[in-house]
Amino acid sequence: MRRAIEHSPAARSDAPLQGAVLPDDIAALKSLVLAHRAKIATQEQEISRLEHNNRLLAKMVFGPSSEKRGADAPTAPSASLQGHLFIQELAAEASRLAQALGVTATIEIPSHQRTVKRKDRRTRFPEHLPVVRTTCELNEDDRRCACGGELQAFGEEVSRELERVETTVVHEIARKKYACASCHEGVVTAPWRGKVIERGLLGPGFLAHVITERFGHHLPYYRLEGKYRSEGLELSRSVLCESTARCAELLEPIAEELRREVIASGVIFTDDTPVTVAQSRKGGSRQGRIWVYLNREGRHWYEFTESRKRDGPARVLENFRGFLQADAYGGYDGLFVPGGASEVACWAHVRRKFVDAEATDPELAKAAIDRIKLLFAIEQAAAELSDEERGALRRYTEDGRLSISNNAAERALRPLAVGRKNWLFFQREDGGKVAAILMSLLQTAKAAGVNPSDYFRDVLLRISTCSDVRKLTPHGWKEHFEPELTARRNEVLDRIVRNS
Repeated sequence: MRRAIEHSPAARSDAPLQGAVLPDDIAALKSLVLAHRAKIATQEQEISRLEHNNRLLAKMVFGPSSEKRGADAPTAPSASLQGHLFIQELAAEASRLAQALGVTATIEIPSHQRTVKRKDRRTRFPEHLPVVRTTCELNEDDRRCACGGELQAFGEEVSRELERVETTVVHEIARKKYACASCHEGVVTAPWRGKVIERGLLGPGFLAHVITERFGHHLPYYRLEGKYRSEGLELSRSVLCESTARCAELLEPIAEELRREVIASGVIFTDDTPVTVAQSRKGGSRQGRIWVYLNREGRHWYEFTESRKRDGPARVLENFRGFLQADAYGGYDGLFVPGGASEVACWAHVRRKFVDAEATDPELAKAAIDRIKLLFAIEQAAAELSDEERGALRRYTEDGRLSISNNAAERALRPLAVGRKNWLFFQREDGGKVAAILMSLLQTAKAAGVNPSDYFRDVLLRISTCSDVRKLTPHGWKEHFEPELTARRNEVLDRIVRNS
């Protein structure tokens, strides 16, 4: 397009002079020519800017969104322990197979798990999973060699596979009632825990499954409704939605404790992403925001707001006095005042501008990108160092606790970006608040190395009796209650195997 403009008559430097009355004074002529050239230079700059914006728009619409030059590092899959209580099915299968093959098969839970080190990642098994061992032996009659000698055991051939058994059960709770045989009064009923949701249809394990599927695996309620229908369960999406909303009400004090722990941190990462509200209070659909506030220990706290106004972060971070790493959104500027938060910029955002400029000035852009790459290499090399050691190594930061980029906050918002492609919108503003509460707990649990389904099931049972909410956050639960849950699960597994 530029070439066509430059060679058209209107774009030539002498075009405005044709047919015009030109001054005879040489100085005036030079001034006229210089002014015309300056105008052309300004037009060329504007053309370059428009071409650059056009390339950026084409990249946004048609190009890849990733800025990475290499392959992504593999992430460890999250594994669920749900369904291992039905391990007797493995025992039954082993018994049938042993009878068909004429061998003896016993199932046990080893006291320790042997780790097999292999180069092939497909042969690696998560160490936290319980191990059920099936041992196959020859019958005594078959332990004779053709020569007449007795066969002696000298080793074993071991293979491993992941097994998963899931089912839904009806938990029927019968509370025996007692009365005096003499006066027929003084009725006493055996105590038991109450329901998580009063008069609710779903138990704690099922509620934990719905929360994890909806907010961890991004399944919208209508797809969960269809999934359960295929299993013979008639659970409407309204029941599922109301159940998760009630769970969010119960768990809100834990999310609030998460907020306090994040704000008490010395370093916070923050970012936001748009979400659509289908039926807003003001009528019609509108765009809301989900904000994340994240500390270095992986505590996530999300908040839903009806707009991107600055009063959201201003309210949350009003008393925060540490380092705040964010993008260049102007809503944070009011926080960066003497006695307030300290601003930490993001090299990933800087790098993106040079990536955008590669199309128009590749040489300069590549030089900048290569230098920024060195900074990220230093950051990666310093990952295993202490805060003090990082502070001594990296001259571009003031504190060894700080990071080169705000990518941690952007990763924390990625589940919402993925979810939007599935559930599309929040029906109302209340749905945004429910999502923020449950996402806060779920993403923090994952960051703490806690199975979200186990966490939600256990906490929904404890929330009415545990007075210390700090013990019910994912990090607190991992310290105080997860060992108890693991021991109880292994005890039940062992009992099931012994009785199989």
